[in-house]
Formats: sequence, structure tokens, C-alpha cells
Amino acid sequence: MSRAKLNQSQQHTQLQRSGFTLVELLIVIVVIAILAAITVVAYNGVSKRAQASALQANLAQVSTKLGTYFVDNSTYPNLLSDIGITDSVGASYYYSVDNTANPATWCVTATNNTANYFVSSANSQPTSGSCPISNLVLNPSVASTHYWGYYGAGGTVAVSVQTTVGFSGSNFYHIAWTADATATSGGCYPYGAGLGNIKPGGTYTVSLYVRPSKAEIFIAQVNWQNSTSASIGSNVGVPAVSAPAGAWTRLSGTVVAPSGADHMSFLAYLANSGNKWLASDWLDCDAAMLTQGSTLYNYADGTSPGWAWNNGTVDSASTGPVL
Repeated sequence: MSRAKLNQSQQHTQLQRSGFTLVELLIVIVVIAILAAITVVAYNGVSKRAQASALQANLAQVSTKLGTYFVDNSTYPNLLSDIGITDSVGASYYYSVDNTANPATWCVTATNNTANYFVSSANSQPTSGSCPISNLVLNPSVASTHYWGYYGAGGTVAVSVQTTVGFSGSNFYHIAWTADATATSGGCYPYGAGLGNIKPGGTYTVSLYVRPSKAEIFIAQVNWQNSTSASIGSNVGVPAVSAPAGAWTRLSGTVVAPSGADHMSFLAYLANSGNKWLASDWLDCDAAMLTQGSTLYNYADGTSPGWAWNNGTVDSASTGPVL
């Protein structure tokens, strides 16, 4: 072989050996992936700590403002917006207050969907977790017909507990009209809510989900009873809501308990729109909630995560964290 050809062969071999092998490339890719994963984890950790610090700082400010408001007014505000605190991109607030207690009490939970912190009248230091709240409705998700009733508005109805798909769990209260109603009204109501736990003068938020067979406008009213179940005070209306056919819709409102109140019922029925329930119409009801304060919380009961029945049965109030 000539010297020229030999040199060309050596150069060709050197060129072949100058690139990375497949194994070397794979090793480089794996190392880059590991470094990227470490960077992402580190960033997420720093981001979460920053968000948690921001929540704690916000709650410290809330605690200070509530204290200042009390000094100026000898009472705590009904709403956080009264002291300039509103939800933002970085934090949502849940506030409960009891100005009827002696001394008055309050609690605020702040959440950013990744962390929850709270402060209260008993603990001004922002603490991981949520204020406990209570759903004062007995049998709120219709495990049976206990503490649930209906008003047929002059029609004939069949009432049952259905066990297919409720708003919460499988059960729901089902009213089926077998003869036309004679009045524009008719609906369902949980009763006995707040039994023994209502404080006259206290602020409460009520809610209930309905699912009608036809699109209708619903309204609701709160009927207060005393310890002997006698009706007292005026019924308090809750804003009308348009409910589409076959879908769960929430009715809710904030009310103040009158003097002598011990418990209440919450009646959801057709608004005075001229329509009536007709034979073959039906109405489903589920997930009733009564909480102290003016905040409308996500529905929860003794079967929800972190919640428990106060007396160990569904026929009692339930308590747990904000969900």
C-alpha cells in the first residue's frame, strides 16, 4: 500500500473516532435529565415555601386588622371586606365570627390551593391547617328520610330516598308528583337544623342543592323554631336561583337568628313564576349545610375527609376543616 493511501486510511479512522458513541450520548442525556429534575424539585420547594410565607404574612395582617377593628368598634366585623381583606390570586380567605359569645371569637383560614394556614382569636400565630367549622344540619346528605320533609303544593307526591348518584355520595331525597300541584310552590326542606346549637342574634349561612326534572326558578326561605318547635319570627327569603333541568344547583343565603331561636328548617320551592309541578315532574334534594358566619363553604359532612359526626351518627351535626 502506498504511503498516500495509508495516510488517507489513518485520517478516516481518526475521523470515525472523533464523535460520541451512542452509550456516551445516552449517559449525557441521563445526566441532563437528572440535573433538570433536581432543578425543578428545588424550584417547586422554594416556590411553595414562598407561597406559605406569603399566606402567613397575610394572616398576620388580618389578625392585626381584626384586633384594631375590635378596639374601635367593640365587636368584630361580619365580613373581612369590612377591614379591606378580599380574595386574591395568591390567597382565598374563610372567616367565621361569633360576636354573641363572651368573649367574642373569630377564626380565619387562608389557602392558595397548595397550603392552608389559620389564625384565630385564641391563636394569633399563623398555624398550618384550617379553622374547624361545623355543618349544623342533621342527616345532611339523606342517609334516610330523617329530618327531611316535603311540601306538595296541593298535588299528590311519592317521596323516597334514592341511592344512585346524589350531589354528595349516592343518596338524595326524591319527590315525584303523581297529580298536579294546585299552587305555584312545592319543594323540599331539611328541618331540625342547628338543633340546640343556634345562638339568637348569630349570623348563619344556609345552602341546599336541588335537581329538578324541568328548568325552573327556585327560591328558599328559613323558618325559625324555638325549643318547643313553635315557629317564631319572620321567614327570611333567600335569593331566587335559576335551576336547569337534570343538574344540581345550589341555593344559599345568609340570615340572622331571631331571639328565642333554637333550630330551623330551610324550604326550597318554586318561585312565583306561574309554573306549577305537574304529574310526572320530580325534584331531587341533597347536601344541606348550615354554618355559623357569613361565609359560604364547600359542602362537607361527617363522611368528608378530616370530618366526623359530632355524636357519631348522621343524625347529628358534623365538624371538620375547610375543604
